[in-house]
This record gives sequence, C-alpha cells and structure tokens, in this order.
Amino acid sequence: MILSPGARVKVEVFLKDPPLVFSSSVQACDDKAIELAAPSVNGKKIGVPDGTRVLLTEITQAGLMVVDTAVSSVKSKPHVAWVLPVPPISNIRKIQRRIESRYEVDLHLPWTPVEGGKTAQMPLVRVVNINSHGALISGSDPYTIGEEFNLDLTSLIWVSG
Repeated sequence: MILSPGARVKVEVFLKDPPLVFSSSVQACDDKAIELAAPSVNGKKIGVPDGTRVLLTEITQAGLMVVDTAVSSVKSKPHVAWVLPVPPISNIRKIQRRIESRYEVDLHLPWTPVEGGKTAQMPLVRVVNINSHGALISGSDPYTIGEEFNLDLTSLIWVSG
C-alpha cells in the first residue's frame, strides 16, 4: 500500500497548463489501485476523462510521497471517486525529511577510495555538511552511488583540556 487510506493528498490534474490543483482524500488503496474521493468545485464533485494524468502528493511527518499516475475510471456509487492504477515504481517518489539536523562544516578533507583491499591517496574532497546519517560532499572526481571510500574526519575532532 503506497498511500494511506483517509490521508489528505494534493491532487494536480493535467487537463491544461498549468495543471489544476485540488485537495482530496484517499478512500482506499491496495497494490493495484488507488481510490480517490473526487475533488469538488463550488461544492460539486467533478469527473475527468479516462487517461487524464494526475500527480498525487501525500505529506507525512517522514516526508513526501509523490505518485504520478492517470485516471482509469470515475465511479459514481456509493460516492463519486476516481480510480487510479498504482503506477510502476519509477513513477513513485518518496522524499524523506532528515531525521537529524545537518551541521555546516565546509572543510576540505583527505579521502581514499577502497579498491580491492588497497587504498590510494586522492585529492581533497570538500565536505559541505554532515550528520550521523551522511554527508554532502563535492570534489573534482566523479562519484558513483555505492562507491566506498574512507574519509578522514580527524580535523573535525576538537580536543579540549
């Protein structure tokens, strides 16, 4: 289940440019379909043509869930609802809020890539901010997701007394 039943969602309907924006609620959701209460205009529930692109955004304490899908049908009973197919994973984005604050550091630190058990000294990498879950770094070399390296953080340690 990607969206919580009863959750309030922002609904962007791509009938024209810019898209129309409404607020609605998720009536039901399973692994195949999302049933959305039809948005209202001047107190009247509206329908849209099948195939109309819809972008749903659910805001939670953990972050945002953005679902890009299209209306497959409009139900009129027992209440007017839009039926949306659950899209492929490539059309679902989860934007998480940071659990912990990041600390701005703006330091240039030495790092060594881990390659087959050997390490080689590389040019300094710039650490912009850091927390216990990660760091934002930039450097002259390209980095790939999943690449492992060791970052020397000893200059962040302040010895007192």
